[in-house]
Amino acid sequence: MTKNEKLKHRDIVFGPVVSRRLGYSLGVDLVPHKTCSLNCVYCECGATTDLTLERKIFVPTNLVLEKIETVIKNNSQKIDYLTFSGSGEPTLALNIGEIINYLKNNYPQYKIAVLTNGTLLFQTAVRKDLLNADLVVPTLNSLSLESFKKINRPHHDLDLTKIVEGLVKFREEFKHEIWLEVFIIPGINDSEPELTNFKKELLRLNPDKIQINTLDRPGTESWVTKPNEVQLKKIAVFLQPYNVELVNQVSYKSPDAKNENNFIEKEASAISEKILATLLRRPSRKQDLISGLSVSELALTAALEQLMKKGQVVAKKQGKDIFYGVL
Repeated sequence: MTKNEKLKHRDIVFGPVVSRRLGYSLGVDLVPHKTCSLNCVYCECGATTDLTLERKIFVPTNLVLEKIETVIKNNSQKIDYLTFSGSGEPTLALNIGEIINYLKNNYPQYKIAVLTNGTLLFQTAVRKDLLNADLVVPTLNSLSLESFKKINRPHHDLDLTKIVEGLVKFREEFKHEIWLEVFIIPGINDSEPELTNFKKELLRLNPDKIQINTLDRPGTESWVTKPNEVQLKKIAVFLQPYNVELVNQVSYKSPDAKNENNFIEKEASAISEKILATLLRRPSRKQDLISGLSVSELALTAALEQLMKKGQVVAKKQGKDIFYGVL
């Protein structure tokens, strides 16, 4: 798929999709595909193509709000969170604070979550932009500079000490929930010294929850592996008494027969657009797409076959799962 085709299929607002952590999440993507301050080896969206720390307005505020309001107005699905995430680092968007504040004032019935790598929280303006969110999920994978660089491959101007201090200051200022994500990669950040240093810093970071995350979809680098359940449980026990959660796969529920019949009747092209928009952000299993897009298995399978014949979608086996993605 060419760059122009990717831009065509990219949606500013996507979903609601099923999130392993947030239930039914309406995604808001404010930055271009793979614009980020990190180039993480495990990223399911692929390698970063624009490694930057420059904040700017990538999508006009009025256009973002128009898209969100249109989806909310026409949506019949449950929405647990309006989630700022997507295929890059959302805090790079200079208008994220303005958009969050508008949504809280005009749609108070929805919770707002921000999934961030946390690298820009040392900036006062970034912390201020997120104060009205209900939930912020920053990532911190290691307090060792060597491991941090190996896993996250940061922008050359980023400083790990400043990142940690930014997280500490944000905890002091932010009055709502913070779930700290830790992505475990066997052989890099799962050793006792690594975890001991991490646990010592948790007292200052004081998250409401620690989420231990692992590889679920194909990462950027093929050598990244997933720890087994025994290893993960040992890590969870080691980090006690902090509130530790292992991020598991969601439980999927197939659409009911009425929805299935409705979606089968939809044009294949309409279903294909939704599939491509989702796969541009991250590879997905069939069940991810069925649940997240509320399409029937029959309609989804037919659309995937068409897209694969056109060379727009490829299938890749990882472990016991088959993931679909774009070239």
